[in-house]
Amino acid sequence: MGYIEIIILIWTVGTFAASALYFIWKGYRRAKQNGYSSSPNDNRRLIRKVLRTLNCKPVWKKENEDSLVDYQYQDGSFRIRLNKNSPFVRLSCLSFYSVLSEQLELMRNICNQCNQNTDNCRLVYTIDNANGTAQVHIVSGLLLNDMTSALLLKRTMEDMFLWKNVFVKRFEEMAKDAEVMGMADIERAGMEIGRNIYLVHEQEMLHQDGGLGWREQPDSGITIRKLFAAALGVSQFLPIRMTVLTDDRDIRKVETENISGMELSAELIADGKFVHQTAVLFLSYFDRIMPEKERRLVVYLSAEQGDEHTLYYRITVTRLPLSVQKANPVGSDNNKTKVLSVLAAHDLRPSQTRTDEFRYLWKEAMAKFQREGAGTLTDEERLLIACVNPQMGYYLYRGKTLFNRKCFLDAVVYLEYVYHTLQQHLPYQQPETQQYFFEASYMIGYCYNALHQYDRAYYYLELLLPLHNIVYTEEYINCMVNGGDLRAYGIIEGLLQELANLPEKERAKSYFAPFMNFLKRRKAYVLVERRSYEEAEKLLRKMIDEPDNADFAIHELAYIQKKKEAKQ
Repeated sequence: MGYIEIIILIWTVGTFAASALYFIWKGYRRAKQNGYSSSPNDNRRLIRKVLRTLNCKPVWKKENEDSLVDYQYQDGSFRIRLNKNSPFVRLSCLSFYSVLSEQLELMRNICNQCNQNTDNCRLVYTIDNANGTAQVHIVSGLLLNDMTSALLLKRTMEDMFLWKNVFVKRFEEMAKDAEVMGMADIERAGMEIGRNIYLVHEQEMLHQDGGLGWREQPDSGITIRKLFAAALGVSQFLPIRMTVLTDDRDIRKVETENISGMELSAELIADGKFVHQTAVLFLSYFDRIMPEKERRLVVYLSAEQGDEHTLYYRITVTRLPLSVQKANPVGSDNNKTKVLSVLAAHDLRPSQTRTDEFRYLWKEAMAKFQREGAGTLTDEERLLIACVNPQMGYYLYRGKTLFNRKCFLDAVVYLEYVYHTLQQHLPYQQPETQQYFFEASYMIGYCYNALHQYDRAYYYLELLLPLHNIVYTEEYINCMVNGGDLRAYGIIEGLLQELANLPEKERAKSYFAPFMNFLKRRKAYVLVERRSYEEAEKLLRKMIDEPDNADFAIHELAYIQKKKEAKQ
């Protein structure tokens, strides 16, 4: 071999070695920059490390091209699945509960209730045809990294234990009731009889950070413009640029002139089905409050469960804060991170279909009324025939339906039409028709309360006070408290005094204790918000001995202690 051939050989070997080292270095640098693993091997290394830390004994196996690891943690059986084409891993708490085939509908109902309130965990089930049973599981998708893998896995498993206990407790309670009432009656009672009470108590437990209910039609979706107006309270903004990243790692830029009218659901849904499970929108814009400062917004979209009529997806919005400066001091609104998460619904049925559905229901209710009389009508049928005007009845029916689905933003459009129409002739209306007016007023007030528009909520709820309806009064108190109204404490104290002065006969009635407990919780909350910690602690320590108030009192006392420690 000549001198030139040796040089060429050395140069070739060196070039290949340098290229290999470069790609290794580039991958390492990219991993260090984003902090997340991007391969099954990386995930496998992290999982082994975390399970060793948790003193778990993993059992690894292969299923097609996926890797599985089974292990026991505390009293739960867990499985982690690693897909070779995804940076995510799937954590499952397997077969924590078994139900009989005749209890399948009840199990589905409770799974749906839990899934409406979970963040990352989802309750699912599988059918064992051989034994005639269904096995309930909890699953969650995780994105691991070197810094937080141990904490993330541990917290997710703790959440799974929590929802396991919630499911078991709820299932056993409803199964006992089902033995007496029957499965259909259980579900109907939960949806019809306890609807308003459930909504009020749910509202009570909300602090300032609440959610919105959004629904969109097939031809009219939720746009960036609507998102700004409803979620951020920004009616005028100037978009600069937007980048969209989908779960298939496709990255694209949106033309500036198309940003405002862009429909969010289009990033996930096409042809009536989900085409992506997740999408992330990175938006830069100017607003009129500080027009000289560029603002940034991150919108995370994730697909949820749906059916043949509706697809659900979650919208999580994060507005990044501006740095502290003279014009933007510490603690100002622009110096705070604003985060909001809402559940959106994409209807696959057009509005006309729902209109036709209502007209059919209305005609059937009228025919039943004429044939069998009022005594055989359901609550929904009574609502339908209360308005002779089909258009009026449609708006009332549609508004109440959206309200029950927590689609508050859309519900008020229909309900305010009912309110203003009935208001014109209210003194001359029959008592039954007047009741629908008051019910519409309550639902509108509740909607605005949930949307944090407390001034509007107060307008509709104050009207209901002379009726002395407990549900209406509780929502009025919620409006005053959640809106930070200075009059709230005095009103609560006045009501507590009125209850204390009632005769023993009235105090023994079923409404008394729940309403009294509600007022105590609201009073304690106001005291905490005012930072009157000593007075609040005095009241809360008394409430610890009260079964209906104990959990609330413990939580608030812990919150007070945390605030006191932060000052030290």
